[in-house]
Amino acid sequence: MIVEPDFLDHWKTRQLVEVTADPASPLLVLRLWAHCQHRKTSRFPGLTDAALSAICRWKQKPEQLRAILIETGFITYENGSIVVHDWEVTNRILVSAWTNGRFGGRPRKKKPTGIPTGKPVDHITLSSLSSSSLEGDSKRKPKDQAEVEAYCQKQGLPCSDGEAMWLHWQEKGMAKVKDWRLTIQKWKSFGYLPSQKNRPRPASSQLEFDETGRRKSPQQLKEDRAYEAHRKERETNDNQRTGC
Repeated sequence: MIVEPDFLDHWKTRQLVEVTADPASPLLVLRLWAHCQHRKTSRFPGLTDAALSAICRWKQKPEQLRAILIETGFITYENGSIVVHDWEVTNRILVSAWTNGRFGGRPRKKKPTGIPTGKPVDHITLSSLSSSSLEGDSKRKPKDQAEVEAYCQKQGLPCSDGEAMWLHWQEKGMAKVKDWRLTIQKWKSFGYLPSQKNRPRPASSQLEFDETGRRKSPQQLKEDRAYEAHRKERETNDNQRTGC
C-alpha cells in the first residue's frame, strides 16, 4: 500500500482533524486503506455504518463516521456502495499485479499469426551465391605466388617483392587480410617493401630515419634538422674566418 508523503499535511487530512477534533484521526483513514489492500478492492457494496466503524476503530456513534469521511472527501457513496476515493489510482501497480495474478501472471506477447505482409525477399540462387563467394575469396587470398609476383610487376615492383609478400602471408596467415592487392599498394605507398628498404635514400630524406631504418618522430626530426642547420652555419663561418 502506498501512502503519499504529504498525507499528514494534505488539506483533507487537516480538515479531518478539525472536524473530529482528534489529532489521531488520520489513523481512521490508514486503517480503511489497509482494509482495501486486505480485501483487494476499494469498493464495498452494502457496508453498514457499524462495519465501517469497526474497520476504522471509530469509538463514537457509527453513523457519524460515514458523514465525516464523505465530507472530507476520503470516501464516496455510489449506488449503495462505499468507494474509497482514488485508492486504486494511487495503488495502480498493486492493483495491476492482482489483476494479472488472476490470469496466471503478466500477459504474454501474442505471436503474429496469419499470412505475413510486406515485401518478399528476393530469392538467392545457388549460382549467384557461389559466384559472389568465389569473387570475395579471390579478392581476399591470391591463388599462388605467381599471381602475387605478376601483380607486383604490374605495379612497377620487382618479382622479389611479390615473393616476399607471399612468404610473409604463408608465415603470418591471411586471416586479417581483406584485399591482398590493396595490401600491396599500401605497403608500396608506405615504403615497406624489401626493394624500397634496400633502395638508397636521397640526401634530403636521410634525416627522417634513424640507424635502424625506422622513421623518426616529428619532435626528434625537428631537433635533428635544427642541429644540422646550426652545424652547417658554424662550418660556413669557420671557412670564412680561415679564408677557405
